[in-house]
Amino acid sequence: MRVFLAAMLLVVASTPAAAEKWYYVSERGDEGDLIVLADADSVRQTGEAVSVLAFAGSDWPLDFIGKPPVDIWYQIKQFEFLCSSGQYRTTRTDSYDEFRVLRYSTNHNDAWAPVPPESIVYGLRQFACEGTRFAESGDPFDFTDEVFFGPDK
Repeated sequence: MRVFLAAMLLVVASTPAAAEKWYYVSERGDEGDLIVLADADSVRQTGEAVSVLAFAGSDWPLDFIGKPPVDIWYQIKQFEFLCSSGQYRTTRTDSYDEFRVLRYSTNHNDAWAPVPPESIVYGLRQFACEGTRFAESGDPFDFTDEVFFGPDK
């Protein structure tokens, strides 16, 4: 019994904590067909780089990947920013199906690129580097589904 309890404690300790503070960052399209949220609890500085997790959800599949192909409805991406020089890169993408099941995790080795002005990435840079916060959203999956499909999805 002690071994079982110790094993369970290790599993719980190694499981990442759920994000507590997701905030609205931006939307795209004339109809607001893509919503982007960012997790305040994920903002971390390592050397010059500041990282943040961003959630994207939509009213249509964001991507169609894999073998067999899977419709991807949600993505959580990790971005890094060099705040002083206005550079960014993506370091990881987790892709989820319509049932919120993680289907693919991809690590990226993207080169640093300039943050485009007035873009979703610019909003994420303001969030990570300047502490800009808009409305808190709660669970990003639930928030996105409620916006696009109503409270009964």
